[in-house]
Formats: sequence, structure tokens, C-alpha cells
Amino acid sequence: MEATNQEVVLKIRKADSVYTVIYFIVPVIVFAVAAVIGINFDLLGTAAVISFFGPVVFAVLWYWIGNPLVYKLRKKKFEKELDAMGFVRSYTFYGGSTLTVIDEQHGDIALLLRFNPFRPYIFPASRVKKAWTDDGRMGKGFMEGSSQVSFIMMIGHTKIRVYTFTSNRRFTMNSNEILTGISKADMVVEILKGAHDKSKGMVN
Repeated sequence: MEATNQEVVLKIRKADSVYTVIYFIVPVIVFAVAAVIGINFDLLGTAAVISFFGPVVFAVLWYWIGNPLVYKLRKKKFEKELDAMGFVRSYTFYGGSTLTVIDEQHGDIALLLRFNPFRPYIFPASRVKKAWTDDGRMGKGFMEGSSQVSFIMMIGHTKIRVYTFTSNRRFTMNSNEILTGISKADMVVEILKGAHDKSKGMVN
């Protein structure tokens, strides 16, 4: 899966700076406003409790629900747009932070990234210079194991990692969780290679 020198490098931005700043700064602004109000108006009782815990509740909802909801809605909209433009969704993988859609018939790939949800990418699979599975293996002997499995795509100079399994604890390499994650990653890599070859054939 090697890209030719004639191909223009595809630049993919994993995160939109404005969107990311807004996402992380909004709760801070809410806290600051609540603090100013509490100090200037010398709030007591229920008002004081609300001014303190209100921003905390808002921050939790904002971080846990805000971005995931925006991303979910954008994914649905993007998939409808792909259908409308005749993109054949042969295979769709919903990674935690990356939507990967492959059109094997036309040799195209579509991506939508969680922290750049308003900038979807559609490009020929020939732009993927390399794709492989990372089993996340760590440690040696009885400590050997993994807590995450992914497939990785090199698109231009950008490495896109899409997790097929993640956990906050380590599993042995022969566990069902790890083996299933590897199987999923290997399958996507093979589909990517097939789409890549199809894309190269259509160009040539």
C-alpha cells in the first residue's frame, strides 16, 4: 500500500482548534461567572449552593454529554450525506473517536473525527500509505498483556488510530477480549487494503 509521488498529500486534522478550545473553555467560563456572582452579591443559603454546585453539574453534563452528543448527531448526518452522494457504505466501523466508512466498490474512504466533527473527510483509499493492526502488547512473562487494540492508518503524514478494544485494565494476549479486538482490526486492515488496490486500479 504505497502512495505514488504524484499524489498530493492529504492533510487530516484530528482536532479543530476552535471547537476544542470552546469545548474545554466553556465550563471554565461558567465557573468564573458563578464565582464573580457569588462574591459580588454575597449569596447565601440556596442561592449559594446553586452558584457552587450548578457549574459543577453543568461541567459534568458538558463533558460527558455535550461532545458525545454533537459527535453522534454529526455521524448520523454524515452517513446520510454519504448515502445521498452515492457513497457505497460497504463497511462502517464506529470507533470511540473515529467513524471509518469504506466504499469497496469505488475504492474510497470516509472519516469523521470526534474533535473535528464539522470537517468530514472523503478520499481515495490509495491515499492510505500503510495500514496495520496494533495489539497494544506490553510487559513480559506473566505481566504480558494489553488494554487496547487498534488498527492504524497512515494517511499522508498523519497517523489515524482507531480502537477496536479498550479497557482500564490489562488482559492477557489470549483472552477473548484481546483476540476479538485483534480480529476486528485485522478485518478492517484487509478491507482497507482491498479498497486501496481497487482505488489504485481505477487511477491506473
